[in-house]
Amino acid sequence: DGVNEDLIYVDADGGSDETGTGAASAPYKTISKALTTIDGPGDGAEDIICISGVFHETIMIPHSGVPGHYERDGFQFPKNPLMIIGWDKDGDGQYPPFVEDEIAVLDGQQVRDVAVDTIPGRHNSYIEISHLTIRDYGYRERVKSGAFKLFYNGGRESHVYIHDVELYNINRGHCCLRNHSNSIVLSFWGHPFTDVAFINNRVQDFGAYF
Repeated sequence: DGVNEDLIYVDADGGSDETGTGAASAPYKTISKALTTIDGPGDGAEDIICISGVFHETIMIPHSGVPGHYERDGFQFPKNPLMIIGWDKDGDGQYPPFVEDEIAVLDGQQVRDVAVDTIPGRHNSYIEISHLTIRDYGYRERVKSGAFKLFYNGGRESHVYIHDVELYNINRGHCCLRNHSNSIVLSFWGHPFTDVAFINNRVQDFGAYF
């Protein structure tokens, strides 16, 4: 589209939040640090966070991506979303999580509640999350959502695209509990929301509601 996108690189093993710049040659160490450096949709540039390694953190989505969409099979997908995506670090065109030589993992270590969260009261639209693994989140009772908490009452979310993501061991502590609708793997607890796509994801070993 003629706009140079804002690419920010994060490496859990070789990055630094103190000396890193977000360039591929000087990545940050945490996703949270990278998210504090992005400037939002106002300049028309897409913010793309490229991650490599294993991260023990909760991602807080700070704002929407650039408004706009394209259509595929009669469905609207975000054209220039805020993206969080596994990094093809060796540049061979093969992305995690379905290849052995690349890794991009959010690991809650059975102590963190939510992997990807949003801030209540903000509109979080035009978002894409892809090519990564989420595991071992949401073991406490009534954590609302172990994997994605993207939708809130009163929000106006639209054009969210989640694809090629593995989800393992989400809300496992709730597998035998009843009436735990607050413990959901993917939370749609809000309205209105439109054009939300989950495509080509793998989900194994989760408790309570999906």
